[in-house]
Amino acid sequence: MKSTRPTPPPRLGVHVSIAGKLSGAVENAEALGCTAMQIFSRSPRMWSAKALDPDEVSRFRGLREKYDIKPAVIHASYLINLATPEGGLKRRSVEALIDELDRADRLGVEYLVVHVGSCKDGGAVEGVERVREALAAALSSGRWSTQLLLEDTAGERGDVGARLEEIGMILKGLPGGERVGVCLDTCHLFAAGYDITTPVGVERVAGWVERAIGQDRVKVVHGNDSKKGLNCRVDRHQHIGLGGIGLEGFRAWVNHPAFREIPMILETPKDTPEADPRNLITIKNLRRHERSE
Repeated sequence: MKSTRPTPPPRLGVHVSIAGKLSGAVENAEALGCTAMQIFSRSPRMWSAKALDPDEVSRFRGLREKYDIKPAVIHASYLINLATPEGGLKRRSVEALIDELDRADRLGVEYLVVHVGSCKDGGAVEGVERVREALAAALSSGRWSTQLLLEDTAGERGDVGARLEEIGMILKGLPGGERVGVCLDTCHLFAAGYDITTPVGVERVAGWVERAIGQDRVKVVHGNDSKKGLNCRVDRHQHIGLGGIGLEGFRAWVNHPAFREIPMILETPKDTPEADPRNLITIKNLRRHERSE
């Protein structure tokens, strides 16, 4: 006999600004109705970082517990390039990644997301090896409660990690690789040539994820539409349903068994005050709320 009952809604949130104070980001996320959130813990475009205020760390942790916002995700600095052939930049990137992990651990967040990196002087093989070496150096320096997640890239010139197989190669040969997971970005997937505009396409991508990475490695999804077309190799985020992926693509994604329970963070444009609430509502409306047993 079949019965229909509601399922707990998957965790959903947005990237929230830390302008003013860290604890304010939690309050803003709660006001938007988020059950998950993402922040920068420092300026993403500067190497130097202001030390975390102990009182703000305590308030941040307390408010997250109060509002039951989890997971919380920190996005690492954009300056970090784990695939670079430049010795000085590689050293600074590893040091910055360690610092990001330290800060994330202090704040008690579940995940730190980092871009895989860019390798403009060579091919994917060289880039994969450099990323693996940089990650191994960072992981050997300590242990954190925060899990590091590698984010797939859009395939712009020199990008490593635009192909799911490349991320799989990094993880497979990485010492301590069991401590590292994956964040999939829908815009990046689409820009890199993965067609997720239909249920058939999403099913195909789910199979590639399982074979190349392992479904259990995917801990967070960045939900973003794409301003450009399929296989454009350009990373330009768009509001949900208004880009190349479209509403039907997102409907297929958020209801697919491989992805529907994974927390989703939206990094869509913040061009109006209504943008975040509108994109959150759009995703919620696309999800099916009942299941039959």
